[in-house]
Amino acid sequence: LEPDSKPNQELIGLFNKIILLEPENLLALWVIAEQEINLNNLNSAKILLNKLLIQLPAESEEYKLVIDKLNKINR
Repeated sequence: LEPDSKPNQELIGLFNKIILLEPENLLALWVIAEQEINLNNLNSAKILLNKLLIQLPAESEEYKLVIDKLNKINR
């Protein structure tokens, strides 16, 4: 996926299945959180992003990306 492209429904369905089988899957959490943001389900997105955040090292680039995304949602 391109950085700002939106995944199609089939791809979202696959990531939803991954979340059911592996609730802490980092990529699935990110993709589904992005989808929730696109649907304006910001509370759901925050929950998913926070689940993702607790699994990442605080000094990692991924951690910073998640923090930035949460800050944008909270504005």
